[in-house]
Amino acid sequence: MKRRLLPLPLPLPLAAALACSPGAQGGAPAPAEGGSEAGLAVRMDASELVLENRDTLPAYYAVFERGTAMLVNWRPCTTPEQGCRSVPAGGAGRLPLDSVSGWTAASDSVTLYWYHLVQAAEGGMRADSVRSVQVGRARE
Repeated sequence: MKRRLLPLPLPLPLAAALACSPGAQGGAPAPAEGGSEAGLAVRMDASELVLENRDTLPAYYAVFERGTAMLVNWRPCTTPEQGCRSVPAGGAGRLPLDSVSGWTAASDSVTLYWYHLVQAAEGGMRADSVRSVQVGRARE
């Protein structure tokens, strides 16, 4: 009996991700390197992070030194009145690097997680989806 090899379909999550990517629908591709991610532009100056929210909703965020980000177990802040870090819609903000969790004099990059808050079905607020961007010092 002769065996026939059939092409395997892409796993569903991968197929969905490819089908929904901006490039798949003719839109502009997402930026390649840490700097801007779907509405939140982030860059690192000598002593601070500069965040620019290009969206119509506030962007909430958590930021960690890159190595620390791999170790920390965090969850999105969903109660803005309790001090969630955020950048207002269409606004900008600055964050001193020495206030970033895990930052030391030897650090050179951060991982920033950001999200929008939406109404949760059970009441309260929840993160819509958490995006991440890595930002490092400019190479000289």
